[in-house]
Amino acid sequence: MSRLFALLLLAWSLVRSLVDGLFGRRRGVAQFRLNYAEDRLPPMTAEDRVLLPLLSGCIACGLCDVGSLKSGTGAMQLALSDSRSMPDYDAALVSLAATSEAELLEAEALCPTRVPLRRIAQFVRAKARS
Repeated sequence: MSRLFALLLLAWSLVRSLVDGLFGRRRGVAQFRLNYAEDRLPPMTAEDRVLLPLLSGCIACGLCDVGSLKSGTGAMQLALSDSRSMPDYDAALVSLAATSEAELLEAEALCPTRVPLRRIAQFVRAKARS
């Protein structure tokens, strides 16, 4: 019985989305914001989607942490954990607040995969504010 209910629900959702599309009832970004506001997930722009693959280039070699940032938090933390979960970007701002652009530039220069740490920091700050 639950399988039948699931199929009916799926069919109803398909019909509804097709009908909504025919009559221009798509809600786009505004509806996305309403649906995901509690989850603290901001919408992604086309530019964000181009940037995302670059954010995942860290191979955890630790070279960016060798000269270590004066703030005590390594750049590898930014690349591997602070930038991974959008709902937690407000927490990532704490470690970013203690990190200067010059420190990130220095760490970027050491990175063998050229992870754009400054762009990651800008991305995290922008999404934390939205």
